Amino acid sequence: MTPQLAQMLLTPLGRSTPLEAEAERQLTGEHGTLTTQLGRLLDAVGDELRELLGVKPDLPPRRAHPWTLLTEHESQLWPMLALSRPPTVPPLGTARIARHLATAHLAMEVGRCRAWAHEPEPREVTEGLLSALVGEQPPTWADLLSAVITVQAHHLMLHSWGVLSAYVGLNTGLRLETARTMRRRVQEQPELCASPPELAAELLWASLGLLHGGLPRPEAAGLRQLAHAMRTLPERTVLATLPEPVALAAQLQDLLPRLPTGARRELAERLSGRQPTDAHQTTTGLLIVCEAGCTALWLRRAGEVQLIVGSAADSQPYPQVRAWRWRIPKPAGALGA
Repeated sequence: MTPQLAQMLLTPLGRSTPLEAEAERQLTGEHGTLTTQLGRLLDAVGDELRELLGVKPDLPPRRAHPWTLLTEHESQLWPMLALSRPPTVPPLGTARIARHLATAHLAMEVGRCRAWAHEPEPREVTEGLLSALVGEQPPTWADLLSAVITVQAHHLMLHSWGVLSAYVGLNTGLRLETARTMRRRVQEQPELCASPPELAAELLWASLGLLHGGLPRPEAAGLRQLAHAMRTLPERTVLATLPEPVALAAQLQDLLPRLPTGARRELAERLSGRQPTDAHQTTTGLLIVCEAGCTALWLRRAGEVQLIVGSAADSQPYPQVRAWRWRIPKPAGALGA
């Protein structure tokens, strides 16, 4: 019988050979191959994430694929099968096909998938993230799992980020940080692979680090509250005219008490446009501070400056997310002033 995924997390995927569904049932029993187990776990984690985020599924449940992969470290019968169906799939191709089978609703035909595994690396989000995560090393099952669930969560959450969606979507460092966090989690707690609700909760909290800065994970109610905070932020935000830098710096003292005085003055100058800042960055977002219980980002968009702050009181297990919108005054004599 094949081992369970939780037992193989530190093992490299290695080489593989395709295996038809009937042969899988005979060789691996109820658990299936590690690739099948990975796909089953991803489906369950996706369901739990959608429940936490309040997102309805946009596709019907996946059906079982007609074939899977058997990797060299999961069965003593692999050498015999590999000899009977050459050529074997190399390690990097194995990782690519395993990801495809674990995430696709409709699997490619075996021959096409074999050829695809040898093609030059495409510009695909998960493969790029996996490459950044492991470098030149062959990926382990923990590496592959962490990369795939990170992309899964970020795709599901992208619509929840509101004005920060461009920042989250373009900042690949956030995905890499989440993937590294999840790799540590599953390596330290392999039992998470047997508990999709717990794995989904850890994944969502890691993905929300931009709003909490590293606080301990709260219960499910706190997770939902924070995950929904950005979506409801516009209706809780007041629009005012941007004050002069000195007055703005005084306001920032109340909004960001942890920020040093000099940093508040510089931020007020930047928000007011008195200090030049890269235009692309200011329209996608700039991170001011990201500490446990205190995070802040600002951006300039459509004649407005927006400041988004996540702050948690000692008695509160998750931060409250607030935002301020300031209308940038038009220069004296400007058309329409």
